[in-house]
Amino acid sequence: MNRLAVVIPVWNKIYWTQKTIESLIKCTKSELTIILVDDNSTDDTMSYSLELGHRLNENGTHFYYHKNEKNIGVNAAWNTGLRIAMATGIENICIANNDLLFTDGWDLPLIDALNNGYWLVSPYSTEMTLPNDWPNGGNRHTNPVSEAMKILGACFMFQPKLIEAIGYFPEEFRIYFGDNWIQDMTRVRELKTGHIRESYIHHFFCQTTSGLDNNKLFAEDGAAYNEYCKNFKLDPTT
Repeated sequence: MNRLAVVIPVWNKIYWTQKTIESLIKCTKSELTIILVDDNSTDDTMSYSLELGHRLNENGTHFYYHKNEKNIGVNAAWNTGLRIAMATGIENICIANNDLLFTDGWDLPLIDALNNGYWLVSPYSTEMTLPNDWPNGGNRHTNPVSEAMKILGACFMFQPKLIEAIGYFPEEFRIYFGDNWIQDMTRVRELKTGHIRESYIHHFFCQTTSGLDNNKLFAEDGAAYNEYCKNFKLDPTT
């Protein structure tokens, strides 16, 4: 059986985390490991996670919960989860937001693509408002932000060999542009990436960061990413 580790960074918003994890457990066909990286939430995330760990580890789903002492940002949280995943030796790793719904067997087409020439893959998605025909609708997006992006930042999958080739996520940009970075690092190496239509999820879009000054944060992280690209002579994806 395929083995899959799903890294989910969280910061409060326990309602969305619960919906995401319950959907993930129900719909994933691979042997599943969930790695929840908590950026020092102040709501019920910890108590939910402790209860969840007891429940999941009893039924065969592996669960790791790591709570940071402070909010270290999304890219750093991804790195924390990645180090746990890499240490387990699991063959497939997914980075996922905590505001997602999955469809039955969503993981299998992505893993199949990774085993057949792709290095970095994402599902198709719908965004924000759940469609009336969910989960069987055909009106699916590739990326709602930019057609230039060949992955969906809310959910993307790769194998450990990619991290071994490009390294861990830079932490200069705290919330945004980590998905740009991993795509750009595969693009300059001419590694195959893309959306896999047979895999389908719904993304409720930026629920974790709702209430923050996202325009300001996006601009700050964008400036940091552009500076990073200059230093490493990358032509950034927009």
